[in-house]
Amino acid sequence: MRDIRWLVLLLGAMAGASLLGCQPPPPPPPPAVVIPPVLSFDQYRAVKAEYLRANPQASVGRVAAVLPEDSRLSANDLKTGDFARGDVVTIVDRDLNPVADGVVVDVDRDYVYVKYSAPVEGGGRTPLVGDILIRPGKPDRATYR
Repeated sequence: MRDIRWLVLLLGAMAGASLLGCQPPPPPPPPAVVIPPVLSFDQYRAVKAEYLRANPQASVGRVAAVLPEDSRLSANDLKTGDFARGDVVTIVDRDLNPVADGVVVDVDRDYVYVKYSAPVEGGGRTPLVGDILIRPGKPDRATYR
């Protein structure tokens, strides 16, 4: 009788272990969010100067604020009088890789305001403060400054 109890106990333990071992593994943790480094102000100034040397008709500024929930940003350190609603711009990272495409929605004395979306080529991300805004050439219209 004692052997039967041990046998039942052993079979019960084995059945419990097999049931626990059949559960699916937990899902993997989500990938870590990696925020790419942005340029320091001095690095940005050097990149801007180099870009304008190669593309003198371009306008280059720095992203000053981002509202990701509205897909909007503001940029400064550029001649805002050269911009108007509807101008097309590109936001690039520190290596001048496209991050997002945008359209100017408003301009004031200090800032250009942009509605952005992922670039057509794909691979974009939400712009970050410190990214670079580029309009490749002068517009085909009169500018104010």
